[in-house]
Parts: sequence; structure tokens; C-alpha cells
Amino acid sequence: MPTESLSANSPTVAVLGMGNMGSAIARALLAAGRTVVVWNRTPERADAVIAEGATAMTTVSAAVRAAPVTIVCLSSSDDVRAVLDEVADQDVAGRAVINVTSGTPADAQALSDRASTAGIGYLDGVIGAYPEQMGTAEALIMVSGAPELWETYRDVVVAVAGRSTHVGDEVAAANVIDAGLTGAFYMSSLVSFIEAVRYMNAVGVSNDAVAELVAYATGVLQHQMLAALNHIDEGNLETDQATITVFANASAAFAEAMGTVGEATMIEAAADICRRGVEAGMGDQDLSALHKL
Repeated sequence: MPTESLSANSPTVAVLGMGNMGSAIARALLAAGRTVVVWNRTPERADAVIAEGATAMTTVSAAVRAAPVTIVCLSSSDDVRAVLDEVADQDVAGRAVINVTSGTPADAQALSDRASTAGIGYLDGVIGAYPEQMGTAEALIMVSGAPELWETYRDVVVAVAGRSTHVGDEVAAANVIDAGLTGAFYMSSLVSFIEAVRYMNAVGVSNDAVAELVAYATGVLQHQMLAALNHIDEGNLETDQATITVFANASAAFAEAMGTVGEATMIEAAADICRRGVEAGMGDQDLSALHKL
């Protein structure tokens, strides 16, 4: 397809990478009525989506030239760099890349810089869903980068994942949020929950009883998370509710109780952080003051 025939309004989207997620992205685009061209290092991995209507390209250059926007979903950021290096700058100038490969904030910045030298518009994305959710209204891709580029290709991303949103003008923002919410918060919270279930089961509490309280517990957690953000935004760390001292005493007691039946790694870590807050003179402040440690 000649370069001059393409525009941002073209219905064609290229997808590089036909792993489980890349294939799911291609299928979601096909279901949304898009023309989809695909490329994969191992061509036969694209056979299934070709049977469903996608067109295979034998080279990365051919795939990228065929569409105004390319979604890249590969195994690593190193793979993305290697693939971009296969494309001559003159073949891709004026096009856009949306990279949803897992990486770090530094990877996002380096890839954005590489794209910029080739005249490519670059958005970085983090997928917050499983392959089976692609194409649904509930699926989420967090996208960061130039807002005008996001506005141009918003419909493409939303066709893949209906809840997708632009999370920041800085290209690394999506990966920063991923490391924070998915990594530091979500993974730690889930590990804490499993550790807690092990303790409760060990002292005779059934999972049925726990299940009945999950919605309530997560609702309280959501309320406290939003309250913490407000405290930090406003710079007002005073409270007439539970103070860091209260949390320190309670978490130490919980750690002691859980330690009677096994390791209590997560609550011990929380108790230690609260103790440090008290020692730093924050004992009468809101728990959100711990962000200053």
C-alpha cells in the first residue's frame, strides 16, 4: 500500500507479534470492523488470525507501511528495539506506533526517543487485562504520550479495550503506574490476602466466611485509598481518625498473632513501616504521612 494513500483515518491497523495477546488484539480489531495486517517472526503463529480475516505480511517493513498505526505486542522491549531497527526510517516517517509490550519506564523513554528519530509518533501502553478480555468494554489499556496522538488513535485503542484511557503526557507514565499499582500495590495486596487466608484457615475460619466479607473489605480499602490521595494532594496529614500510632500498635499485634501459625511476612513489613513512621515523629498523623518516609 503506497504511503501517500494512508491517513490517520484509514481503517487499517498493523499488529506486530502473534502471541496470545497480540492475536487477541488482532481479533478485537477485526471484530470492530478494522482491516488488520499482521506480522510475526514465526509466520505460522499468525495462521489462526489470518483464517479469521487478517492479512499476513512477510516483513516488518511491509506491515508498518500498510497502516497509519501499528500496535506492537512482543515478548520484551529488546524485541521491540530489534523490530524497529528492521524498518528503514523513510518507510515509516509520519506513521504512529502504539507499543503495549511489557517494559520499564526507561524502556518507554528509550523507545520513544528511537521512534522520534525516525519521525514516528509513539505512544506507550500497559495492558491491564487478559487476552480473553480483549475486545470487551471492561478491558483496559493505559496509554501515555503526546495527547494529540492519543486523540488521533483513541478509537483504535478503545476498539481493543473499551475502558482504555490516557494516563499522562509523559511517555513513561503508563509504565510508572504499572510498577506502582500493579506491582507495588496489586501484587503486594494479593500476596497479603493469600497470607491472611493461610492464617485464618489454620485457626479454623472457613473460606466461605471470608468470601462473604471480601466486598466489604475491598470497599473500605477503596475509600481509604481515595482518602489518602486527598490527604497527600492537600498536604493535610492531620486526622481525627486512626493515627499512625494506632496502625503501628494494631499491625504489631496482628503480626504476633499470625506468627503463631507461620510466617507473617507482609504484615510484619507493614508493622515495620508504621514503627518507622512513629519513630520519625509522625505518630499522631494520618497513615498517608508514611509517603514521606
